[in-house]
Amino acid sequence: MKSKLIISLKIIIVLSLVFTVGINIYQLLFHRDPFTSVKAQSSYLNLGEKYQGRLNFWYLMAENGDWSSAAKIENTLDSNDINNYKSAYEPQELQKKLTNLNGKPNKTPDDWVELARIQSMIGNIVDAKKSLTEAFKLDPVRDDIQKLYYQFN
Repeated sequence: MKSKLIISLKIIIVLSLVFTVGINIYQLLFHRDPFTSVKAQSSYLNLGEKYQGRLNFWYLMAENGDWSSAAKIENTLDSNDINNYKSAYEPQELQKKLTNLNGKPNKTPDDWVELARIQSMIGNIVDAKKSLTEAFKLDPVRDDIQKLYYQFN
């Protein structure tokens, strides 16, 4: 009787493990969110794909504004892969660019568009609209400026 109970328990445990693994595989294959995708990619055996997974995970954290977590895995990545992204999106870098552009005396339409981009990224939509207006005043026939101007106004 005791051996039948032990065998029944083992069967229940094995079935529950198979069920759990099956659910995880199903989720992984058919219901991937970005976080799960990059975590799965970073666990590949191929070193190149594993590196790409870590890099994509870093991008995902940076895109979500979690720069402190992104900084924790930076030492496992090539600095060339992340420096361009950081210079374009990291809040401290954006603030430096914003200060430089604001201090520039004779701004070109491209300067005004870049200023609007940075302002919108940091959440300053009112100033971004003003910057696009200035770019549009300087070059009203440029398609890209025209589209941005009418999109924001």
